[in-house]
Amino acid sequence: MAFINNTGTTTSTLDVCVSGLDTEWGNGTRYVKWYLNGDFKTEKTISNFVKSGGYYTFNNLLANTTYNISCDISWYDPTIQQFTTLVYLEDSFTTERIVVDNWEWSYSELQALQNKGKVNVITYQRWNDLVNKVNEVRLINSWGWDETNYGELESILMSYSDKILTAKRFNSIRNNINVFAKHVGAQPVNIPVVYSGDIVYGWYFTAIGLCINNCIGML
Repeated sequence: MAFINNTGTTTSTLDVCVSGLDTEWGNGTRYVKWYLNGDFKTEKTISNFVKSGGYYTFNNLLANTTYNISCDISWYDPTIQQFTTLVYLEDSFTTERIVVDNWEWSYSELQALQNKGKVNVITYQRWNDLVNKVNEVRLINSWGWDETNYGELESILMSYSDKILTAKRFNSIRNNINVFAKHVGAQPVNIPVVYSGDIVYGWYFTAIGLCINNCIGML
């Protein structure tokens, strides 16, 4: 009995074909129309005397998403001079999840951050790593950096000549992880908005790291 065979899956593609075909079929070419969630995508052919055919790859899909894949197979019947539908097939397949590594603090960083004192242990390179990790997690759901209140991503990143942790920078990372956490059902960070001159405590950073990992776990 014919069925839709999922021959390969990635985070953004589904490879399919029709398998279980009658290998004694010798009446000519069969035509397979492929559909994704009911929308027509392409038509492929199946030759005589084969077990499988009509190979096609659905591209540009979202990760960890279930799609309805269907097809109808027809054949041109010369006796009536028109196409006849032989079978309609339908199934659902899920793309792979994007694997993202958890955020980790080093032992020395944790020792300093857990003092709940002023933050001076975070280098500008590690700040950039933290910002980029939040951005990486958001991009999994095709979310860019939220620039609404605190500016574009490039201005939140630091450099050797510009490594001051401003309120704008901190509030931007706080806002970006919190909004995404709410979206995926993770617990947002319970950190207040900071203003110029406020102390940024070490536990703010450990809370952000924990929130990042909770978001990854929900993806």
